[in-house]
Amino acid sequence: MLTDYSNNMFSGTILNILDSIGKTGRLFIRAALLLLLPAPLFPAGIQEETHLVQTMTASLQGMDTIIVSYMPDKVLVRTGDGEDLLVKEYMSTDKARYHGTIDKDGRTLTVRTGERPSSPAFQSCIEILLPRSYTGTLKVSTTSGKIDYDYAGHPQVFMAKTTSGGIVFENLAATETDMQSKSGRIAGTILEGNLKIANDSGSVSVVREDLVEDTDLTAKSGKIQLTVPSNTVFSFSATSASGGIHVPYTGNVEEQEHSVVGTTGNTTRTSPAIRLRTGSGSITLKEKR
Repeated sequence: MLTDYSNNMFSGTILNILDSIGKTGRLFIRAALLLLLPAPLFPAGIQEETHLVQTMTASLQGMDTIIVSYMPDKVLVRTGDGEDLLVKEYMSTDKARYHGTIDKDGRTLTVRTGERPSSPAFQSCIEILLPRSYTGTLKVSTTSGKIDYDYAGHPQVFMAKTTSGGIVFENLAATETDMQSKSGRIAGTILEGNLKIANDSGSVSVVREDLVEDTDLTAKSGKIQLTVPSNTVFSFSATSASGGIHVPYTGNVEEQEHSVVGTTGNTTRTSPAIRLRTGSGSITLKEKR
């Protein structure tokens, strides 16, 4: 049974206190109470302003290419638990026409965005959950959304492209990786594979856990930083039209006005090659400590 305190002395006392402290005091108390309440749980990287509006699943049997195409959405690429593709769409406003779709054409599966409102208040985040066993091609693109990759699988080819948005990656292991951005920072850690990054306006920062394959980093306007394992044999070239070039090597190195070229040991035709180029910005090549 609920007790009604609306007319007793206790209620009156509370009301008198709230009236006496004024609007500012009441807002302070409300904020303090909110801090004591448990926060809602969201997967890492999901904006708290959004909520889950749609979940899509699809079998990857017979598929060797996955294309993920969204517009201003943040896209997270993560490792799923099962053997199917799982797509979760989080949005601040839920309308059926905003929902994405999954289509199959031959051996290609495409996850495609729905409509998007023009309101800047609209927020959205897409979570792509892939089975660890997937070894085909993965292509992810956005117009003005960030791409966040932390997938434990090993695709044959990984391609990421944004028009206006950054790309971050962790635990990246693919035979071939190609990333492109018109405007936005590209940064992360790669475990293995050939790596090619091109950024028109924004910095590039990469840590390589191994150096068996080639690395090609380009920025038209932005600094480049590459960290490689120590005691590794490779050839390198670094060119900056406007900016300093910093390398930790002195032997077998040729320095010119806008470039530094050299090797770190007795290289062969199969030794990995590093190419770093920027039009405006510094270049730093360093070893992991």
